[in-house]
Amino acid sequence: MNIFESMSFIRNRLNISQGDMLSNTTHSTYSRIESGKRQIKLETLLEIADRFGMNHEELFQFFDMDNEYQKFIDIFRTFADDTDDETNKEKLLTNFFPKKELGKMDSYELTYYFSIKGHLGSILSEIGTPTAEDQKFIVKYLTTKSFFTQKDYQIGMNIITHLPLKERIKIMDKMYPVILPEKRTPSLKRYANHMMTNLISICIYKLEYETAMKYIEIAENTMDFSIDYYLRLNILYHKNVVLRFLKQDTIYITQAREIIKLMYAIGDPQTAKQFETDLNKLTDNPKEYQNNNNYPRTVVRE
Repeated sequence: MNIFESMSFIRNRLNISQGDMLSNTTHSTYSRIESGKRQIKLETLLEIADRFGMNHEELFQFFDMDNEYQKFIDIFRTFADDTDDETNKEKLLTNFFPKKELGKMDSYELTYYFSIKGHLGSILSEIGTPTAEDQKFIVKYLTTKSFFTQKDYQIGMNIITHLPLKERIKIMDKMYPVILPEKRTPSLKRYANHMMTNLISICIYKLEYETAMKYIEIAENTMDFSIDYYLRLNILYHKNVVLRFLKQDTIYITQAREIIKLMYAIGDPQTAKQFETDLNKLTDNPKEYQNNNNYPRTVVRE
């Protein structure tokens, strides 16, 4: 629902007449506000929230203020879960893959471009993975910023596995930890955390175990695992894989397999199966992914 539909929906559910909504506002004036015929100010929205007995955050949660972006997220995730779906592939590429120069793309188009190429480029041969030009552009774009949005973290988590070690570290150290986390949305923080786990994964695939452990320790010291047990298991899994190679002790592989069992138990068979396959390959041949970009990938959990 948009803002006006949400206001009407809540007001009717609470059995409040339009004339009783705002002080010093007539029934006719409020009707024009609710129908979208009159501009609504922030102060008015806050007064409406108060009339509904809601705080502003609760009211704003009803508003779909970024419909196009949400459509992209929905189609992107659906196709990522089933890459044989030609219908969603067509929707994704036709509606959201930009056909213009990088420097002329807005923030939405950059998000679409690097999310599709970064996460799905190895599957979509007509798109391909990020080129050297793409990488150079986005490293400069991200490292010259001093404040990062949700779209920046979505770009970061999808591009980071394609970059050389030096650029990976440069971007991660610039963007993490999240500035003012108490002011950020849960989605932004999930993207930032997923960016971190992607960095750790790629370091393992490239045999950069010391670097992987460095960021595992940063994650353990900065992430709030009390509200996300899945994230805790993800970090623990990667930590045990790294320790197996750093300490040359197979006990850590056994512990990693126990974590995979827990993932099955908490209802995440998709990630559990991926980690299981991944672990078997890395155990048999640690260099399995060293010289290619065909890495296992997961979509952010909501």
